[in-house]
Amino acid sequence: MNAPAKIASAKTEAADVLKRLGVAESLWTGGDRAVRSPVTGEVMANVHDTPVAQVNAAVERAHEAFLTWRNVPAPRRGELVRVFGEELRAAKADLARVVTLEAGKIVSEALGEVQEMIDICDYAVGLSRQLFGLTIATERPDHRMMETWHPLGVVGIISAFNFPVAVWSWNSALAFVCGDACVWKPSEKTPLTALAVQALFERALAKFGDAPEGLSAVIIGGRDVGEALVDHPKVPLVSATGSTAMGRAVGPRLAQRFARALLELGGNNAAIIAPTADLDLAIRGVAFAAMGTAGQRCTTLRRLFVHESHYDTFVGNLKAAYASVPVGDPRETGTLVGPLIDEASFKGFQAALADAKAAGGKVHGGERIEAGEAFYVRPALVEMDAQTDVVKRETFAPILYVMKYRDLEEAIALQNDVPQGLSSSIFTNDMREAELFISARGSDCGIANVNIGPSGRDRRGVRRREGDGRRPRGGLRQLEGLYAPGHQHPELRQDPAAGPGRQLRDQAGALASSNGRLRRGRALGTIARFFPAISKAVPLTVSTPAAANSGADPFASVDALIQGLAGVGYIASRRIATALYMAVNLQKPILVEGSAGVGKTELALSTATMLGQPLIRMQCYEGLDESKALYEWKYGKQLLYTQILKDRMGEALADAKSMDAAMDRLHGMGDLFFSEPFLEPRPLMQALRQDDGCILLIDEVDKSDEAFEAFLLEVLSAYQVSVPELGVIKAKTPPLVFLTSNNVRDLGDALKRRCLHLHIPLPEAALEEKIVASRVPGVEAKLTRELVAFVQTLRTLDLRKAPSISETVDWARALVLLNADSLDPEMVRDTLNVILKFEQDIAAIEPQVVELIHRR
Repeated sequence: MNAPAKIASAKTEAADVLKRLGVAESLWTGGDRAVRSPVTGEVMANVHDTPVAQVNAAVERAHEAFLTWRNVPAPRRGELVRVFGEELRAAKADLARVVTLEAGKIVSEALGEVQEMIDICDYAVGLSRQLFGLTIATERPDHRMMETWHPLGVVGIISAFNFPVAVWSWNSALAFVCGDACVWKPSEKTPLTALAVQALFERALAKFGDAPEGLSAVIIGGRDVGEALVDHPKVPLVSATGSTAMGRAVGPRLAQRFARALLELGGNNAAIIAPTADLDLAIRGVAFAAMGTAGQRCTTLRRLFVHESHYDTFVGNLKAAYASVPVGDPRETGTLVGPLIDEASFKGFQAALADAKAAGGKVHGGERIEAGEAFYVRPALVEMDAQTDVVKRETFAPILYVMKYRDLEEAIALQNDVPQGLSSSIFTNDMREAELFISARGSDCGIANVNIGPSGRDRRGVRRREGDGRRPRGGLRQLEGLYAPGHQHPELRQDPAAGPGRQLRDQAGALASSNGRLRRGRALGTIARFFPAISKAVPLTVSTPAAANSGADPFASVDALIQGLAGVGYIASRRIATALYMAVNLQKPILVEGSAGVGKTELALSTATMLGQPLIRMQCYEGLDESKALYEWKYGKQLLYTQILKDRMGEALADAKSMDAAMDRLHGMGDLFFSEPFLEPRPLMQALRQDDGCILLIDEVDKSDEAFEAFLLEVLSAYQVSVPELGVIKAKTPPLVFLTSNNVRDLGDALKRRCLHLHIPLPEAALEEKIVASRVPGVEAKLTRELVAFVQTLRTLDLRKAPSISETVDWARALVLLNADSLDPEMVRDTLNVILKFEQDIAAIEPQVVELIHRR
């Protein structure tokens, strides 16, 4: 089916199904919020928004329920979830139908989503008998240390339209067995599914018999209702699924009151087709991952890199699949792609395709299929010559950008070079390529698939950049909070090969770190997908970076800034945070000095990530001048156009009655060649032209000439430049400017007066331990203390180059790679080349290794 035929009424069908599910008619009629079906575009129901004042009442009831429910034995709590799972089994078809009518999912996907609810209930019932702790040996006589687990409280759940019921169940089923209560705010676009689930849960409560009132509540409304839930002091954990913008608003608000966040946001997921790939397998995997759910999954495949040896054949087959996929009424047998959720989604789809065409993309498909007020589209395949801005921007619609590559590491770099991402995939039959892809040098996503598309629901890993020293991305799923440890031990390790009970226990131990350090890594991916929260103390991943215009300002105070930087993996001293706080609030550039490797450049990168702003970097060097830093004219293009117009010059001047008239016309043509189409902006001009601001990093300014320093001072004084042919270009929003210096030469007094000054020294041991723990997944506390102490000792010696922070982090990664638990002389000697960069230093230290290890 290529277009919806006459579509049967969704309103009538929805009314019948809701009545069968036991949803009171008064809940979905007579309200002010219209619920439109994406299947037909018609209004199916009118629900009642929850007044903001009543959100407090719902939370208070849930809190009172929690006070009773936490005392019920966990296996008994599991019995409630088991009964609820049975209700879901009995009503599976009807609940799936509501999902189809309200979210537009095809029948098989809707049924699959309800089956996920059933599966998580089964899983949670098993966990209700595995919430055990440890008895841990200590060095004290006649003493033991015990680990116990306690419920957290009221869990707030904010869900998205694309998985309107499964997301709630992942959180609530586990929360209920842990002893927590839940308050659920569904998407404004899918409130009927929430009302249906609540009706089924109330059936389970009636059969269960003695659960407290208010254990589960549904609140309906817009942003104000969500904010009231997020801000409530008796909601210690909020799990929010939705857009990156939503996450940037929710995360800081929770951080302000030290509440915990589980954030699952967007993804710009990629797949790589390697030379050895099974193309038949790959075409099926790519087609489903890119077109399933009409491209409206956080794990939807949005970027595809095809090796040049397969490009023509593979892309040709893919075009045929896109042209023939059945698009239509999701209720009909054979339909594989249903509608977009609403008009706003359709407009975003159209805008992205227009931008892709403007960037040189060749679009296949993408046309709207007329179906009244509904928005059905043919999935779009866009061939791109390069990964442009539109490719890097996530569009929640069925658009697949396809690019050609030659070298696998090039493809991996392109895959990683986006400001968001969740899942990734490679199709290959070469074990070396697969191993590279899942290694530290490979995919930086939390989910790295081999020979399967990225859009799978069988597991959910932690998000990209989980502690590898690079910037965290928007859309993290933070793993913490539904169940909290009592006493913890800092040196427990997870064994991924252990059974489910051991995995649960070891994950708890790994998360519950008494020294507060982060424990992160891909090994937790499978268990985290099904049990996304069991520690009150330590997050498994970094929280979503705060954005410049989100609900909470990371620059509201120095403490907020320290927390915001830590959220993106930068452990800042109070001195660093204070200097940055003043630079932003006083709107002054900040000059960051210090030896190489202490984190000067990383401070700018982390600030850009925290604010969600683009970073424009200009590397300084001797001989750098205005043309390289500000702008150039595209002389080659000017010459080409001159040649093209040369033959027409005679015609243009034929009717000129004098030499002066001819010269005037020639001058007009000259102005044409010095206009915007021929301008090549360089970093400084690019920064000034960012309407919403940016981070401008002028790196190693001390390597530039004094003349360039003077020019730079002129630009920074008013954030404007003059282009003779175009006039004055002034920044609409002045960039936040970082200048870094390694003190190769003294900078002029005028530039220093213009900037705030910050010197970053080598850190003290305690701070360096925190930095290593935040940047290196899997490093043990004992090993961290030992290696930092060793490096600190080296810095006291007479070396040609003492190790910097970056070398310490690199060494920690190397030791983790080599499965080191502690320093031993042989391993130190084998890896000295990681922290010492001159052979004479290595030769001097090698004989002293044993002494230096014991000296620490």
